[in-house]
Amino acid sequence: RVIFLRQGKIAYAGDPHAAISAYLGQGVGAESHATIDLADYPRSHPIESAVFRRVRFTDGRGQPASCLRLTDVLGVEMDIQAKKPLRQFNLSMAVVHGEGLRVFSEAYSDEHALPDLEPGEYTLRFQVPMRFFKMESYFLALTMVENGKHCDYVDGLLMPELVDENPNLQMESQRWGVLRVPVTWDLIKPAAILNL
Repeated sequence: RVIFLRQGKIAYAGDPHAAISAYLGQGVGAESHATIDLADYPRSHPIESAVFRRVRFTDGRGQPASCLRLTDVLGVEMDIQAKKPLRQFNLSMAVVHGEGLRVFSEAYSDEHALPDLEPGEYTLRFQVPMRFFKMESYFLALTMVENGKHCDYVDGLLMPELVDENPNLQMESQRWGVLRVPVTWDLIKPAAILNL
């Protein structure tokens, strides 16, 4: 069990992974967590050609989502601005576990040809099934690339909290790794008796 305090009072007491999610999301309202304005987000390099404006997390029905069930699909919508013509534009995403482990990454170019974009505002969306995730904290990192050169990069975007209506917290706390891969189990049967 974990307890964390906010202004001298218990803000959360319970499962460690849920406590980490609660701690990382403290002070963030449900609506503001579902939409992240990136206008003042710190960048390590000046932005010249393209910039992320905002990111929205949605559920499988397209509604703003600050928490999701394991059966949901996470939608990620990004508003971007091309400040100049972009050639061979690409965008990649990566998921990082709350403990800093890189989980996986994918790119727009995995499914589509690289487009050329004229200056203007664009929206791009991708979806991630949540059934592979554990009930822990995950972060999103996003990168825009033009013709192999980085345009903009943001990371540390806290993904919506995962909830389970009937959690077995003892079992959850003993799972290894940073993802859950669905495994099909046969029913237990009595061992076959060999006839000699």
